[in-house]
Amino acid sequence: MKRKNVPIALSMCRKSFIQSFKAFLILPIFIGTSVWGEPAKVLNVSADSWMPFNGEPGSPMPGYVIEIMTEIFEPQGIKIAYTNMPYKEALEAAREQKIDAVIGANDTEGKGLIMPKQAIGSPSVCLLISAKSNFDYQSMRSLHKPGVNLGVIEEYSYWPALDDYIAKGKGIVLEKGDTPLSQLFKKLESGEVTVLAETEPVLLWYLRENKLPRNDFKAVYRHMADPIYVAFSNNAAGKEFSSKLDAGIKLLRSSGRLTKILAKYGLNDWE
Repeated sequence: MKRKNVPIALSMCRKSFIQSFKAFLILPIFIGTSVWGEPAKVLNVSADSWMPFNGEPGSPMPGYVIEIMTEIFEPQGIKIAYTNMPYKEALEAAREQKIDAVIGANDTEGKGLIMPKQAIGSPSVCLLISAKSNFDYQSMRSLHKPGVNLGVIEEYSYWPALDDYIAKGKGIVLEKGDTPLSQLFKKLESGEVTVLAETEPVLLWYLRENKLPRNDFKAVYRHMADPIYVAFSNNAAGKEFSSKLDAGIKLLRSSGRLTKILAKYGLNDWE
């Protein structure tokens, strides 16, 4: 059977269409846009490692706040780009609008940033000592005793009275970096630090993950719960991200999905 002749103009038109269609499919891969030509959105968020809230980027267990943000933003076409950096640097970067958000800020730490209405936790700060220590905590005055060193993390805010004491700088062991808590625990065990201040869920996570017996340590004080937030840069994008986070947390809570995410980390809803 003879192949029918196809008019040259029609053949060229078909070839041109196929080439154009292939280019249409491939183009977004190279320029990072949607098929409709809109720029892909990225939410850059950072903090020091602070499990169970946020941990190692790319880990199967990156922290429940990262999982919450991923479930809220990525279905809306906003990719979460999460990195670790010292907490002080993360706060400065967010204020300078070099990143979009920082994880775990309370009202004091979040000054100058956009704070959502919805918290991402409400933990209590504990004062922890070694079980071998003879330190006796009765009140804040106990920290003023000679030879007592308080271990804290740079730029963290704990509660007003303790923040004021830290600001005076006497008897303070300050740690910074991506994983400052591990350094403080080493100093607590060696006796260089007498008392360690940290939120309760973080302390419990650290002890469990590092297989440290809880009986080797003792919480001598537990402060009232204080809400913490994902704090956003003070710009138009920050306002948009904050609004989306508020709506998303409400939806995750009402659907029961929030409970399931928290259960992976051994936690209950803070509300």
